[in-house]
Amino acid sequence: MSHEPLAGKADGQCPRRSTPPPPEATMMSYEGTGIEEVPDFIPIRYELKQLVKHYCDDVFLDRLLFAFLNGQVGGDNWARLAFTRGRLGRIAQLLGDEEVDSAIEEVHWDCRQRLGEDLWEIFANGDLDQWVAARGAAWRAMDEEICGRPSDLFEMDEEQTAI
Repeated sequence: MSHEPLAGKADGQCPRRSTPPPPEATMMSYEGTGIEEVPDFIPIRYELKQLVKHYCDDVFLDRLLFAFLNGQVGGDNWARLAFTRGRLGRIAQLLGDEEVDSAIEEVHWDCRQRLGEDLWEIFANGDLDQWVAARGAAWRAMDEEICGRPSDLFEMDEEQTAI
């Protein structure tokens, strides 16, 4: 089974788009979450850069890290990732790719610090075997922390490696 590294998604993680997002990506409706646009509000550059960081870190990276460490995604992940791509694309139209890329690089640096260089490299560029090994190590560490001892409860076989 092959796995493409995440490098195809903007050098690691967050998508960078300079083309307009599809309408459904910007007007997606999450019932009751208040994502409608506020036409009379004009954000300043700083606020837009903070939104880039939010979308990249809290939405995009968190969901990819969850998939990376758990081998699964939640039901709303694809919709939220499409929404995030659309918002980042719209912000890139306003700020320009260079400012958006700079904000994304700051988020990547922070995430790299949290994960450590080795795990970041596997996350960003690793193949399926590396992802599975990292996931198994994370599960074993969590099992040991929770149970106070290591176990083979989280050993994976070939059928459990699909992402």
